[in-house]
Amino acid sequence: MVHPSLLEFIKKQEPGAQYVLTVCTGSWILAGTGLLDGRRATTNKTFYKLILEDTKDHNISWVPKARYVVDGKFWTSSGVTAGVFLSRYRLSES
Repeated sequence: MVHPSLLEFIKKQEPGAQYVLTVCTGSWILAGTGLLDGRRATTNKTFYKLILEDTKDHNISWVPKARYVVDGKFWTSSGVTAGVFLSRYRLSES
């Protein structure tokens, strides 16, 4: 369970953010804000089935075999090492 004040804080920060990146189960937290609804995303593979079940009421296209997924300004990675790859992708885009 994530404290509702954290979810509200994330939602308030999102409009001013150029990019929103998550690592590992951080996409599960982001899903709880509703900001991933209608988007593609990935998450930690160990918790994948649990996260899929927990977020079934959201319209998220979870990508099970991706290291990372970029959908607009939302960038999700499946783990810590994948987060490093995601950051390298971001650097190559600059």
